[in-house]
Amino acid sequence: MLMHDVGLLGCAQKLEPAALIRQDYGTAKGYFAENLVAQEMKASHDTSDWPLYSWNEGTAEIEFVRSFGAQVLAIEAKAGHRTKAKSLAQFFQKTRPS
Repeated sequence: MLMHDVGLLGCAQKLEPAALIRQDYGTAKGYFAENLVAQEMKASHDTSDWPLYSWNEGTAEIEFVRSFGAQVLAIEAKAGHRTKAKSLAQFFQKTRPS
């Protein structure tokens, strides 16, 4: 779900307003990172012909998948220091996009 207001996203996650001010999102920080990427992608394109898609299989998840003609763009949003893209590698192994 994309929320255009981080305050509403924080409210949906039951975060205190002070936590948002401190940028202390706790376990919800991934949601905020994904929401930021989605907002930027939506803001940079006409949303009527640029829908956001995702991919998941088992525990692997790619937050955003977009095709450009015959090419596929896969974006995995990361919020922490662990940035190994295991899901991205699994996505490419499964789909073998060109």
